[in-house]
Amino acid sequence: MKRVVSGLSFTHNSGRFTEQTGLPEAVFVQLDFSRHRFPKEIIIQCVHWYLRFNVSTRDLEEMMRDRGIAVDHSSIDAWVNKFSPQIDTIVKKKRRLWCNLG
Repeated sequence: MKRVVSGLSFTHNSGRFTEQTGLPEAVFVQLDFSRHRFPKEIIIQCVHWYLRFNVSTRDLEEMMRDRGIAVDHSSIDAWVNKFSPQIDTIVKKKRRLWCNLG
């Protein structure tokens, strides 16, 4: 199922990983996105880009502005500080399970 949010296209599939971020879908289920102004797809995408490509929060702010999403760099920094430890914990637990399947 494809969903367009403010000019960005996100694909939700029933597979093991999401197409946009490469993160396990279990990450999205276990995180609490309540009381956030932006959709969870945008938050996860910003956190993923920040951690994966080592770009600054100000660069991410500009990249999102180019895509039609007005987000402040301090919001992105708060998302990274809040969600990256949680994502790391979930991925490490899942990685142990996936590595033992083969």
